Amino acid sequence: MKLIIREYLSLLKESKELDRLLPDLLLMMGIVPISHAQVGVRQYGVDVAAVGEYKDEGNTLFLFTIKQGDLGRSDWDVNEQSIRQSLDEIKDVYLKSHILPEHLVLKKKIVLCTGGNLKQEIQQNWKGYISKNTIEGEVEYEFWGGDKLASFIEEFMFNEQILPIEFRSLFRKVLSLLSDPDYDLSDYFNILNSLLFEYDFGDLSK
Repeated sequence: MKLIIREYLSLLKESKELDRLLPDLLLMMGIVPISHAQVGVRQYGVDVAAVGEYKDEGNTLFLFTIKQGDLGRSDWDVNEQSIRQSLDEIKDVYLKSHILPEHLVLKKKIVLCTGGNLKQEIQQNWKGYISKNTIEGEVEYEFWGGDKLASFIEEFMFNEQILPIEFRSLFRKVLSLLSDPDYDLSDYFNILNSLLFEYDFGDLSK
């Protein structure tokens, strides 16, 4: 299931696709979005901001900068939309002038988010940047790529465990063939028919 979700994520654009999925995922994780990406509005590097608890670290202000696909050298520092420029704007502008008063005391976690991966050619750039700019317990950095997002989506949004075990492999088949225009959805209709009309769920009062 994770492989199918990760493949889907890798195809998402940063605008009007991944930036719309992320707030829903955060909400399911118990992290409440407080601002979303807006076309034509200066974001100062932050596409999505949210507040909540994550990994028992206490209440945290999350600031997400969203990029598309696998991130390499050409994405790091070449124009105003580059990763480094976005991170610098968050650090130099957003943190200094756009934080609500009630969030000033919270730890800030700046997250570079993409449906792809961080290529090896810029991993040292990323490590060097976060090493230089991390303030322990105050401002920290994380990378959420396709693998991590796929795990979160499976756990919090789209868990196949809700299906009876005999339907799970068929359900994976439906997802893997869904983008094929010649696929007739027969497996999907079989699942619906079995669940709605044939399956015995036992004592529903439990």
